[in-house]
Amino acid sequence: MNLWNKFKNMIITNLYDNTYVFNFILFFCSLLSVELIVRLINGYTIVGFAFLRIVLLLIITCYITTFFLNFCKSSIRKVITAIFVFIGSAYACFQLGFLNYIGVYASIQNSSQAGAVSDFFMDFIKSFKLIYLTTFIPFVALVLIYVFVKKRFYRNNRFRLMLSTIVMVSLFGCIYYEFITDKSYQNPLQSIDNEQLFLTASNSSLTVSEFGIFGYGMTDLRNKFFPVEVKTNLMVTNKNHYSSNDSFMSGIDDSMWQYLINTEEDENYNFLNNYYYNRRKATVNDHTGLFKDKNLIVIMMESANDIFIEYPEYFPNIAKLYNGGWSWENFYSPKNGCSTLNNEFSGMTSLYSINDICTAREYSDNSYFESIFSVFKDSSYNTFSAHDYTEHYYPRSKIHANMGSDHYYGVEELGMEYNYNAVRNWGYDDEFTAKVLDIIDTLDTTEGNFMSWLTTVSSHGLYNEYSKTGNAFYSMTEGRGFDIQIRRYMSKLKILDNALGVLINGLESRGLLDDTVIVLYGDHYPYYIDNVDKSILPSVMSYDTRVDHNFDQVPFIIYNSEITEESPYIYTDYASNINILPTIANLFGLKYETRLYNGEDLFSDSYQSLAVFPDGSWKNEYGYFDAPTASMKYYSSFEYTMEELKEINDLVSLKLTTSTMTVKSNYFAHLKERIDLRMQELDKLSEDACLMTENTLYLEANCNRNEESDSETKEETIE
Repeated sequence: MNLWNKFKNMIITNLYDNTYVFNFILFFCSLLSVELIVRLINGYTIVGFAFLRIVLLLIITCYITTFFLNFCKSSIRKVITAIFVFIGSAYACFQLGFLNYIGVYASIQNSSQAGAVSDFFMDFIKSFKLIYLTTFIPFVALVLIYVFVKKRFYRNNRFRLMLSTIVMVSLFGCIYYEFITDKSYQNPLQSIDNEQLFLTASNSSLTVSEFGIFGYGMTDLRNKFFPVEVKTNLMVTNKNHYSSNDSFMSGIDDSMWQYLINTEEDENYNFLNNYYYNRRKATVNDHTGLFKDKNLIVIMMESANDIFIEYPEYFPNIAKLYNGGWSWENFYSPKNGCSTLNNEFSGMTSLYSINDICTAREYSDNSYFESIFSVFKDSSYNTFSAHDYTEHYYPRSKIHANMGSDHYYGVEELGMEYNYNAVRNWGYDDEFTAKVLDIIDTLDTTEGNFMSWLTTVSSHGLYNEYSKTGNAFYSMTEGRGFDIQIRRYMSKLKILDNALGVLINGLESRGLLDDTVIVLYGDHYPYYIDNVDKSILPSVMSYDTRVDHNFDQVPFIIYNSEITEESPYIYTDYASNINILPTIANLFGLKYETRLYNGEDLFSDSYQSLAVFPDGSWKNEYGYFDAPTASMKYYSSFEYTMEELKEINDLVSLKLTTSTMTVKSNYFAHLKERIDLRMQELDKLSEDACLMTENTLYLEANCNRNEESDSETKEETIE
């Protein structure tokens, strides 16, 4: 009986009467409940190593926090604990809402999308789902316990408490470290290993999946003040195998690459040197130079998804381009932390953007000698870019200049009316393309063709409230039974379609249509429509936008009036915006280094059909790989082996990581500087060699003359 009493007193006293243990249990259970709610809402698994990591991290966090709170008075301790749990609940709720609205989790490391959320605040609030408020249930439960549990607790000896805390935190810390670093505790198909995720939080969705919402928050906060460089453990290997009959596009000479690699002192730069050097060279194909010496107009269409081409009765001008050009039915512009600018950046550079920031804005000082503007300028093209809105969100005049655009025309310089309250009154794209035609009239095409990049704005959200553009052609869809948001969206698209008509007719009247290639793609789908109800878009589409990143599917069209190829007009290969630049460069027969692009020419014989999404997920004709859950969904009886899946995941991870490293280190500016310096050295060596050759010839000539003179002297002497 005495043994039982001792055992009972030890258990009950330590787990209930002990104020430290009691507070620890309350704090831990509250935060763990928030994590469980987030995982259930996101559809993440609860059984597995990821959940064990979450539990371990919370144990460590709660041990440390409870230790310090134990020195406070009871009332203060309760208030502080409740505040912590409230902040955790609010943070989780906000992150769920942000993910639903923007497409990624918010990052403390940057404020790239703060403006977008503040300008669209009411729409952001309306997009919140009631289920997100369940993250506050643990907070409410904690408050009720504090209110109704009226029991006095005893405190442990402070020295014993400190000692036990150190021991327990050290123990669980070691276990946690093992669960992070040991590869056997992670899915072999995971695109980024856990150690890298823990250090960088470089993939927010995967970090939340593997470390929980609070683990992501703590990692994100730490990186704000103590940033860690994104690296990869994947090795760069040379897999280039060519036949003697292969004909290559021009690029940086291999001897130059070898010099750069052998003399580079920076480890990260040299990793990128090796990566780009060992990428597969692009070979000449039957589409190379097909549009050589023609003009180019690239149009990134705001919020244009496949509705734009699925209803030709409303949009005849896009239908003309679609039916008379080449189109890719499985083309994707992924939603990310800054969809418009990031997908513009990827189209211009063939680099993957950094998922959770406005890449080009955060690194606006970067330069890209391989960008679309630069490679066309190298072929003596006049380049310019234009957009019918202000630089309120994105400093395009600076970004485009650093990419090689000769001139950027914003809405002010175009002389268009605009309104800073653009949510309700975006500009009119038909007026915009008319202004662009005026710019083309001023170009001196006798000194070269022109290349331009246009970004439209009329079809931008919102769609759930009145606007001039949203109601301009609202009656067009009368009687179709469409949701009011769809009708306003299609009204805005009608203005964009009219703009294409203005452009086509304007080029034709100027005799430029046959000599101009028009490339169009959507920057992202109209995500303001489905923030609350994701069934609205599928109701008017030919496919379900709610599964497998189908919502990211947008039009991609290449049009020229002289295209005579009858089949196929529609390609089924999977592709995304990083394929735009290499495809265009090949079609125009430009001189460029194909290995500097993470995308590939869509007409290449070696093109691998694949669309990659910011979180490392990908899809092709065989199926969809979901990176956060590391699971594969197949569309047919075909299945990859584990080795094949891992090879694709490694390739995707390598491309995403090297793109991030390239941007953050301003690698292309460094690469160009080193190439230019080496060329100057070679020119100097060449000049010196010429001088040496000239001096040698001079000496030889004098020698010969001296020998002849000596010979004559000898003959005279003999005589």
